[in-house]
Amino acid sequence: MKKLSSTLKHHLCKGLSVIGFMYCAGGVGSPATAALATFDSFTEGFDTPVLTDGGITFSDLDQRISGSTPTFIIERADESLRSPFSPPNVLGFGGYAPGPGASFGRFGSLAISTGELASVASLDIFNLQFPATENILTLEAYLDGTLVGSNSVNFKTDDTGILYRQLSISDVTFDKLRLVASGSEDEGVLFIDIDNVRIDQTAIVPEPSSLLGLLMLGVSGVVFMLKRQPKSLSSINIASIK
Repeated sequence: MKKLSSTLKHHLCKGLSVIGFMYCAGGVGSPATAALATFDSFTEGFDTPVLTDGGITFSDLDQRISGSTPTFIIERADESLRSPFSPPNVLGFGGYAPGPGASFGRFGSLAISTGELASVASLDIFNLQFPATENILTLEAYLDGTLVGSNSVNFKTDDTGILYRQLSISDVTFDKLRLVASGSEDEGVLFIDIDNVRIDQTAIVPEPSSLLGLLMLGVSGVVFMLKRQPKSLSSINIASIK
């Protein structure tokens, strides 16, 4: 009976077609996965116009400097920054200071993507505020080129020196992010470093109604395939299989 049971399961999985893998693997979808960029695997001073780390790609850097070709650069910062900074490196812009002391590059905007749909994103921002500025930093989420969500932080304080902010966005589905500085001072730029960029990719889980429709389609496929088998297989008494 074990042989007959295994044969029937084989045809069930094959007949279910689209949802067959769900039954055979024992699940209905894959869990969400997280991509994380900490920039710690690079050597300080590495620079490039497009940078990928931890499955996340950074591109389209704009420092709002006429005639320049801006580049991302890896900056060591373990002497200057504290938690939640993950030592030793951060992502900087345009230039760096050799050694463990951080420098802060002029920043206007950049694009961030994993190439997959995602639903949650966050990043740590370290801003050098001297003098104080009212410019803000906004994380924008896009889906197929359409803005679907945004969140902003400001550095409005009488304090100067290195200020920390976390910027995040959630509860939207997106395929691309843009980080944008804006304001009335110095063309809206900020002088920042970035660390711990995290993007949670969306799990694809069918709606219950879709699963039911696929299940009915799969069962009909099983019946069709059983009818095509030799008579000995077509006449299996399913109730007798243990």
